[in-house]
Amino acid sequence: MNLSENNFIKNIKQLYLLINHHIDDELQAYGLARSQFQVLYFVYRGGKLTQKDLQEIMQVKAATLTGIIDSLTRKGLIERTENKQDKRSNILRLTQKGRRLGEKIPALHSVIEQRLFQNFSAAEKKTMVRLTGQMIDNLQE
Repeated sequence: MNLSENNFIKNIKQLYLLINHHIDDELQAYGLARSQFQVLYFVYRGGKLTQKDLQEIMQVKAATLTGIIDSLTRKGLIERTENKQDKRSNILRLTQKGRRLGEKIPALHSVIEQRLFQNFSAAEKKTMVRLTGQMIDNLQE
């Protein structure tokens, strides 16, 4: 690996950390951690999800997801009900309080993207999105 590649990877890592930092700052006003927000987001969009489906979407271990859901349950934002089709899994739904919070939280990706691309032209942004998408495809192959 030559020096320019090393700097690129370093920049990508720093960008990732900065994006997460800004997301955490936005979520702090709502008393949520990023992982809690992700659960709320997916359940809000889906209306209801099984815990197993959510685990696959988020690509986390069952124990990790259970801890997040336990925390959201204690906050009164999410509820578990038994899945009548599969007794081994739970169905997750937002409580009324959870739905209200889901409606209040701005689309975080939009907020972060606006700041991230503030000095880019529309063409530059389109190119960046295309190139990073291609990088992701290259690594997933």
